[in-house]
This record gives sequence, structure tokens and C-alpha cells, in this order.
Amino acid sequence: MDPINEFSLHPNPASTKVNVMAKRQIREIRIVTITGREVLSRPGSNGYSETVPIGILPKGLYHVQVTTDISTSRALLYKTE
Repeated sequence: MDPINEFSLHPNPASTKVNVMAKRQIREIRIVTITGREVLSRPGSNGYSETVPIGILPKGLYHVQVTTDISTSRALLYKTE
């Protein structure tokens, strides 16, 4: 897990799904395009890991934003075909 971020993404790059693992309980996951348009938002199940389906997203770079009970962190995700 990245010490700067509160979460990690695996696999990255990814094509159909991405696993989010956090240091704290996940409250919300948002995926945003590089230009700032939100393309996915879902509540967390209050666990420390979530699997997010991304198969419908076009190929490209995205910001994944994870909100926990104490912070919000971002990481880049490369979506492949």
C-alpha cells in the first residue's frame, strides 16, 4: 500500500475490474476522468476492500477517489481495453 495514499489499486492497469484496498473503512469510491467528469460513484460497504467493475469505461486514465471515515485520497488508474 502506498504510504502517501490511504488505499491501493490492483491490478493497475486494469480492463474489467479493479480491487481497492484501504487502511480504513471505505465510505465511497468515485472514478473521475482526467477532465473532471465523474463516471462512477458508489458507496462503500464499510469494509476495507471493494471490487469495482470498470469494464464499461473507455480506455484511458482516470482518478480514483476513495473516501474513508477520516480522509479522501486519490490515485491514477489506467483502464485498458
